[in-house]
Amino acid sequence: MAAAAVGRAARRIVGANVRSVRKTHGWSQVELGQRIGMGQGTISAIERGVRCPSLPTLFLLAQACEVATERLVQVPVGAGGRIAEPLE
Repeated sequence: MAAAAVGRAARRIVGANVRSVRKTHGWSQVELGQRIGMGQGTISAIERGVRCPSLPTLFLLAQACEVATERLVQVPVGAGGRIAEPLE
């Protein structure tokens, strides 16, 4: 799988994890954005997998959501620990 495809998959995973943790807290995108000093549009783009958060932003998101940074980047259980299919 090409690097671009892996990047897209990684953005989707991070976005889904951010959305899940945010909803667990019962926060809107606006509320999460306010907690880390970013706008709702940025949070939306991250959650949709359009934008990948920088490492400092990832740390801020994890801290605001009171989770380990690893929680935001972990691959879903059903994916068998992989974000991409092996190369043939």
